Amino acid sequence: MVIDNDWQVGRRIVELGVLAEKMYCCRCNVPLHLHDTIHERTTGFGSYLHIMCTNQECRTVTDVPTGKVGPTGSFNITAKIVIGMIHAGLGYAQIRNFLTECNLPVMSKSCFQKHEKKIGKIFVSAAEESCKNAQQLEKEISADKELELEVSFDAGWQKRGSGFNYNS
Repeated sequence: MVIDNDWQVGRRIVELGVLAEKMYCCRCNVPLHLHDTIHERTTGFGSYLHIMCTNQECRTVTDVPTGKVGPTGSFNITAKIVIGMIHAGLGYAQIRNFLTECNLPVMSKSCFQKHEKKIGKIFVSAAEESCKNAQQLEKEISADKELELEVSFDAGWQKRGSGFNYNS
């Protein structure tokens, strides 16, 4: 059996509660030890540690996740990081550079784009629902003659810049 020690290099995002709960052999329930890790499989921003059981009669390799996994099989931290990047206005290149400087594993661009597309649809749906609710509320307020509807607007317009002054 070939042992891969790459898992010892760099940093990882780990949910300690999940790791502590899953550090038992899947066959004989003996506690596992990190130093018995033989391989790491990363997926998104999480990973599975393949840890061999020290029980001489068992020697089973258990896949231990480093964090919570959602119903689709992807790590929850991956979606949370992509959401944070969208909120911060960052793209794949910026998060890749940040994570590289932190010595954290970087997800592939295709994985990032898959999550960004899925999350983007949810954001658009929530924004559309919010606009519909606001429109309905405005209609209800406008229909009620006793309530006043306050409106404000900006009456400014763009002017050409002169090279020194860019006010509108």
